[in-house]
Amino acid sequence: MPQEQEQDTSRERLQAISKLLEEGTLAQVERELRSLHPAEIAHLMESLPHEQREIVWELVPP
Repeated sequence: MPQEQEQDTSRERLQAISKLLEEGTLAQVERELRSLHPAEIAHLMESLPHEQREIVWELVPP
């Protein structure tokens, strides 16, 4: 059960980031990316359309 909750939380965060990208609030996207695990960022990148993927790549912290 806890693993399902973690997956739901992760999915919700990724959906929130996608929405922020659509709204153009890049500063908020950058803050959200800083709080994600690299694997979550990779999952997000794979799920985004090409144009949004390029934007997120520029915002990924080093």
